[in-house]
Amino acid sequence: QETDHVPCTENVPRAVGDDADAAGDAAVADREDDDALLQPYTSGTTGQPKGVLLTHRNFRVQIAQSVSSYSAGPIEGDGIIVLPMYHITGLLGMMASLCAGRTLHLLRPDQWDPELVLEKLDEHDIPSFVGVAAMFVDLLEAHDPDEYDLSTLIKAGQGGDKLPKPTQERFEEAFDVPLTEGYGLTETTATSHTIRWSSLGNRPGSVGQPVGHTRSKVVDEDGNELGPGEEGEILIAGPQVMKGYYENPEANDEVFTDDGYFRTGDIGTRDADNYYYIRGREKEMILTAGYNVYPREVENLLYEHPDIHEAAVFGVPDERRGETVAAAVTSTPDAALTADDVEEYVLGELAPYKHPRVVEIRRDLPKTGSGKIRKTILREEFVADRGLES
Repeated sequence: QETDHVPCTENVPRAVGDDADAAGDAAVADREDDDALLQPYTSGTTGQPKGVLLTHRNFRVQIAQSVSSYSAGPIEGDGIIVLPMYHITGLLGMMASLCAGRTLHLLRPDQWDPELVLEKLDEHDIPSFVGVAAMFVDLLEAHDPDEYDLSTLIKAGQGGDKLPKPTQERFEEAFDVPLTEGYGLTETTATSHTIRWSSLGNRPGSVGQPVGHTRSKVVDEDGNELGPGEEGEILIAGPQVMKGYYENPEANDEVFTDDGYFRTGDIGTRDADNYYYIRGREKEMILTAGYNVYPREVENLLYEHPDIHEAAVFGVPDERRGETVAAAVTSTPDAALTADDVEEYVLGELAPYKHPRVVEIRRDLPKTGSGKIRKTILREEFVADRGLES
């Protein structure tokens, strides 16, 4: 579906009920800045999805942040949205693009087709693309430089989950454009940190600095703020942070601090220039024989294997170690990848306690509608198939 340029104004009339057919100005529903505008759900990759109450203020601020990065008037170059509208990044990207006066191409998210995306990027000379990590893996597999002319593509952005460094490097080499990361959650109306608006440019491995009007810090287990280079939980405060979880006071008490910060549950660091670096989800960290293992470190290594298409690392119960590292991977087309190949590949590259001791080669990995790998499902299947005590 395509739209023509649509200006964004504060005075667009909104029809409500029977007033939709009335002559003159349409009625506008009474609302306050703090009223809920939308209730999306968290992705549920690490637990049960929760309803997130996002307000009019949340969306207005985020749209203004996005549009302010565009030039005045219609932008040269169309936009493309491949993420579903129930994904906060897809919805916000659509609204911000229309408000900036862009012609927008919406592709069906339930029929993800990397070749179709490449065709549209070529056909409409689209200058930018935003997706999740798995999409960039698929685009790399589908890309044929002799078939698609992507010379007008000047930037690509990734969010929603951690971008493996090997994927980033391969994409930038193949497409000759920078692939930068941003950071945010459904609870922060998408973006809270981004390279795109950071004051000192790109820093590989970083998700950038906090966006305007946003405060962020790294704290230890007792809530004490940590300095540059020290690892802890990332907290965020700002006008884009949600009102709260729908009818879930216990969860709200857990995630909001007394001084108004939202606890992300993500572990990371910041440097002296306030660039942030994400290590992993606190809930995903594997505790094996007293050692902490961040799945992303192992996944980054696995993505360097030429025969591995996608990889997911997680912990499964182990009588001796408490937990042990498990990996589920898919292979590239025509590759004869085995579990032994994967286990041998990590030897000498990682400390022994980080080695996947349970490896499964799969045809595909379970994913959410927005393309994130569902590790909770994988873990449940591993436990059930192997008769492990959870």
